[in-house]
Amino acid sequence: MKKLLIISILLVSLNVQLQAQDQISFGVKAGVNFAYATGDASDSGSQLGYDEGRTAFHAGLVSELELTEKFSIQPELLYSQVGAAYLFDNRSFDGIRVESDLNLDYLSLPILAKYYVFKGLSLELGPQFSYILNSEIENQILSSGFISTETIIVSDFNIKDDINRFEFGLALGTSYELLNTGLFIQARYVIGLTEVFDNQNFTTSTDLKNAVIQFSVGYKF
Repeated sequence: MKKLLIISILLVSLNVQLQAQDQISFGVKAGVNFAYATGDASDSGSQLGYDEGRTAFHAGLVSELELTEKFSIQPELLYSQVGAAYLFDNRSFDGIRVESDLNLDYLSLPILAKYYVFKGLSLELGPQFSYILNSEIENQILSSGFISTETIIVSDFNIKDDINRFEFGLALGTSYELLNTGLFIQARYVIGLTEVFDNQNFTTSTDLKNAVIQFSVGYKF
């Protein structure tokens, strides 16, 4: 009797594990980031300073936990490059043009709720938690005529001490999975809700926040 009970428990446990495996999938993804920053000079739109954005990439791991036929939870772990590229064009006054790149690299953890509109197509919404890995500003000061341009100074500054270590954001987007292939494509918009700079350490007050449009391709095993 004891042997039969033990065998029954083992069979039930195995069945539960197999069902759990059917409900959880894992995969990888990568894609392009079209990043920019909101606030301050980004909103000015003036000749003296505007945000041209930063084109970079993201890559990482994906998992999906199926709750019902329509709903699932999708955590991801991504390396993501964001930031902005500023142009300060003062040629009409002193012939100087400054190109300034704000490069920020994060380890990001989006946790998304997924609703399947129909088989394969889903809508995604959820928080994203990020930790800064690398932060720098690259400046090029150019003496610019309207015909030729000469680089005067190129300088890089590590601004890790001026950046908030953690960022909280909101992600929303859509995903389409090619049925029976494991391949999927995604489009997503992520808006940062935390200020990029730590104003206690930064020399001037700023309210810059990250924003990024992402396009991804991936594969679930």
